[in-house]
Amino acid sequence: MPPALCVDLADEPVQTPNRARPALAAVGGGLVLIGSFMPWASVATALGTISIAGTEGDGKITLAIGLAMLLLSVLELTGNVMAVGLPTRILGPIAAFGAVGVGGYDLVNVSNSLSSASSQFARASIGVGLYAVVGGGVIAIVGGFINR
Repeated sequence: MPPALCVDLADEPVQTPNRARPALAAVGGGLVLIGSFMPWASVATALGTISIAGTEGDGKITLAIGLAMLLLSVLELTGNVMAVGLPTRILGPIAAFGAVGVGGYDLVNVSNSLSSASSQFARASIGVGLYAVVGGGVIAIVGGFINR
């Protein structure tokens, strides 16, 4: 056999898969999931503070998206690169864009609603949960641009 056709497998470098993309997707999915339960808006008065949790509205949607993001990232971390006939590498960013879309939509709507609710007797503000949902989606989108 000619020497050009002989391949010594010991000389081949072993490549380990890059786990940064699914790890960032898992962090982002966790933030979306946790942010769905946290307050999305609050009104503070002299009598106390009233908070509205995300699950009282569109947080139910982001909760499902966050669970999907976590599941897809765990599948990819364990080596299962296909889910429902599509690559997890494609489904994950789609779910992340969904979280940013729903969270961003609610962020704008809540912001517009709260601007008219504030007065000298009450102070309305956007809750940390809404920021967590949008931030988690953005983190997962950024992770989607990392090459494997």
